[in-house]
Amino acid sequence: MLSRSLVQALTVIAVFGLVLSNSTGECASADAILKSVDDVRSPNGSYLMKIAVSDSTDASRYEFETSIKGRDKTLIRTTLPKREEGKTLLMLGDDMWVAIPGVKRAVRVSLSQKLVGEAANGDLARMKWWNDYDVTILSETEQVWTLGLTARRKNLTYNRIQLQVEKKDTRPIEAEFLTSGGKVLKKVRYRSYKKMAGRLRPTEMEITNSTTGEKSVISILSIQIKALSDSIFNQNNLQ
Repeated sequence: MLSRSLVQALTVIAVFGLVLSNSTGECASADAILKSVDDVRSPNGSYLMKIAVSDSTDASRYEFETSIKGRDKTLIRTTLPKREEGKTLLMLGDDMWVAIPGVKRAVRVSLSQKLVGEAANGDLARMKWWNDYDVTILSETEQVWTLGLTARRKNLTYNRIQLQVEKKDTRPIEAEFLTSGGKVLKKVRYRSYKKMAGRLRPTEMEITNSTTGEKSVISILSIQIKALSDSIFNQNNLQ
């Protein structure tokens, strides 16, 4: 029979080992944290979104109907303002084209190219970071992780991202979008959490240009889970 002191010692060792295991698991889970952040930001599968973008330098309100299927298929149709109505963006993988009414052929564009104000094409088209970026935990407090994201490929929207995440529910708080050399291009705040498509999600993304201070706000007006056919994500159907 084990002595009481030995039992106590083994209990302490077991508890310490459990804590160490949990701590190590937490430190090793940067990839899982980022995946969970993606799940907060947008649903998985296929869905429709209505999005508005307002800009501090333009009084016009821009609205878009966005169809997303999986990680690599997005179709964005401009509905407002009237002068832009019918303009369409198609993303397949890392490739993107824009079709403009009256122009015969679609033109290839990049994810990082400006869409409206400080909002880039990829800010609306590519709603997931996980598997596009290598991720590490740069620092942490009791409440917040700071993640460092580095693009795995050259043609993504941003080369590097530094992201603050609430530990409690893996909500994104704010981010800095950086060049590969570390220069901050934009600062972003994720705010106005509302229940959409089954969970609380940030419905506003305030983007500030780090050089000029100009701001744009991307607002998610609605999300509808819906099965979408692959046929709508076809370059030949853009016009």
